[in-house]
Amino acid sequence: MTEEERFRATDRFEKELRRMDADRLKKSDWMRVDWVAVLLLAMTAFCAFYFLVSGF
Repeated sequence: MTEEERFRATDRFEKELRRMDADRLKKSDWMRVDWVAVLLLAMTAFCAFYFLVSGF
């Protein structure tokens, strides 16, 4: 393998890695969840249920 072929193969490999990384980031954007908000909502629902059941 000549130096030029090695350079082209390395370049192709780096481009493929960048493409895969960009695809991964695009897929994870819509799946990202703000877990702090979910936790606060769950705590609020629990507190509301507790106060409703206990009668204040």
